[in-house]
Amino acid sequence: MRTIIVDDHQVFRTTLREFLSGLKLVEVIAEAKDGKEAIELTKALKPELVIMDIKMPEMDGFEVADKIYSLKGDTKVILYTMYEMDSKINRMKGFQGFFLLKDRLYEDLPKILKKIKENSSRGLK
Repeated sequence: MRTIIVDDHQVFRTTLREFLSGLKLVEVIAEAKDGKEAIELTKALKPELVIMDIKMPEMDGFEVADKIYSLKGDTKVILYTMYEMDSKINRMKGFQGFFLLKDRLYEDLPKILKKIKENSSRGLK
């Protein structure tokens, strides 16, 4: 799956890219440091997947995901956070993507990627 990584921390983006390259489930085609850049890259590159931190400057991951989904493409979004989800519950309602806690990202992400890939191969959105 053609993928964009979005996080305002360069070191984390690099670490996540390296982890994903070992999974062979995704091809990281770009990285973005903020929501604005993520939206521009999504419009230009039309990725199948965006993996993004919720907490970022200017626009949070929810706002960016809403804008990506409004583009009416087939891009899926996985949001992650280092904060407990309880504080995000109201923002999660109606969200079409996946959520992960950052401290479980490397454990849970492969399972979610496999699920997305299986659903895509069956034609499910």
